[in-house]
Amino acid sequence: MSEEEDLFSWPVVTPRMEAAVLEVLGGLSISRFCEALRAEGVRDCQPGCNLALHTHPLFHNLDVYGSGKPTNMGGSSQTPKQPEKSLRVSAGIQPKVFKVPWFKRYRTKAIGQYAEAFHKVVENYHELLSEDPGDPESLGSWGTSSLFVSR
Repeated sequence: MSEEEDLFSWPVVTPRMEAAVLEVLGGLSISRFCEALRAEGVRDCQPGCNLALHTHPLFHNLDVYGSGKPTNMGGSSQTPKQPEKSLRVSAGIQPKVFKVPWFKRYRTKAIGQYAEAFHKVVENYHELLSEDPGDPESLGSWGTSSLFVSR
């Protein structure tokens, strides 16, 4: 594949840092890891991912159907089957994942530069630990709706 050819699909990668990797990195927070990657030129690298949709205020506060109750009640008289904290994996994934830029073209030079940045950050993680404030209480967003809705 040449560097100018389009990829058949444009996957959006959300790498996950397994507990063992985080342990090897001395407990480095995902926020500090991403900050270091950005300092090395990995643009658009952000901690977290899309928030769990079942926690979006659209389902808890808005009456989309005009039934006099929140959308997640959807014509039911019962409480929602999945309260906000009921999905453990969804609720705990944010400090374990991060967003990286995606490539629409096979650009070996840029991909190589990003790989070098990851290598440098991982090799020098111990230097990042002393100034690591940890992750903020909340990470991630609901994409464009986060411009209008807060948690």
